[in-house]
Amino acid sequence: RLFEWLPSYYSQMHQSVELQGDWDIVQDKLPTFSHWLRLNEQDTDPVRVSLTRRWGRDVSRGKLHPIESEISRIRPYFPNIVIHNMHDGDLEESFYCDILNATNTCDHRRSSTRKRNPTRNHDYAILALAAHHRGALKVQSANISRTDVESSLMEHHKKVDANETFPVTCISPSEEKELLDRSILFEKRILGNSAWYQSEHGETEHRAKFQSYVKKSKFCNVDVERVLSDSSWQQYFNTTVFSPRRRVKALHTVPRPQGPTTMNAR
Repeated sequence: RLFEWLPSYYSQMHQSVELQGDWDIVQDKLPTFSHWLRLNEQDTDPVRVSLTRRWGRDVSRGKLHPIESEISRIRPYFPNIVIHNMHDGDLEESFYCDILNATNTCDHRRSSTRKRNPTRNHDYAILALAAHHRGALKVQSANISRTDVESSLMEHHKKVDANETFPVTCISPSEEKELLDRSILFEKRILGNSAWYQSEHGETEHRAKFQSYVKKSKFCNVDVERVLSDSSWQQYFNTTVFSPRRRVKALHTVPRPQGPTTMNAR
C-alpha cells in the first residue's frame, strides 16, 4: 500500500551511505517526510536514490505505484508476471508456499521465528543537522560525526522524557486525504479484481490502517523550530560540549534486484 511504502522508503533511502555522519549535505537531502513528499512532486529531490531517479517521474508525482513502473519495465522480457499480495498472510510464507510451491522452504518458514524489521526514525539526525547549521553545537573536535551528536541527543532525550516525545510537523489534512485516495486507487487498480480485495481486507481495512498510521504519527517528524526555541533544549545545547564516540559502521544500501518476475504488491 502506498501509504505504508512511502514512509518505509523514506526511512530506508535516508540511511544510505551518502548521509552517514555528513555535516555538509544540503538540508533537502535529509528533509522531514512532509517536505520530502513535496520534493518528489516537484522532481527536486537531490538524493541519488530518489523516486524520480529510481522509478521515474510518474511515480514521484503520484501517477503510478512503483510496482506499476517495475511491471512496465520488465513485461517486455517477462510477460507472465504474477502479483504477489504481501498483505494476504505472511509475506515470505505465502511467497514460498503459494507462489513458488517450494515445499521444504515453505515448511521451514512456517516453523521459523519471525524477525521484525523496524523503520528507523530520523528525528535525531534531522535535529542534529539543524542545530549544526544554526551554530548551536559546541564540539570538542572538528572530527565529530553527526552520528556522535545523534547518540548524545538521544541519550539526553531519554533522560528528560522517557517516552522520547517531540513536537512534530506532519503532512496537512489535505495531503492526508490525497495520500489515502491515491493509495486506495493504486491498490484497486493492481488488486481490485481479486477475491482478497473484495473482502473486508480490501478498502475497509485499507482505510482503517491508514488512520492507525495517522494516529501513530507515521507521517510526521520532529519540529526543529519548536525544539530549538524551547528553553530546556536551548540550555542543553548551551551547556553541552559534544565529543567523538566509538565509530558506528555505516549502513549500506541494498543493491536493487534485477528483473524479478514476481512482484510484491504493497
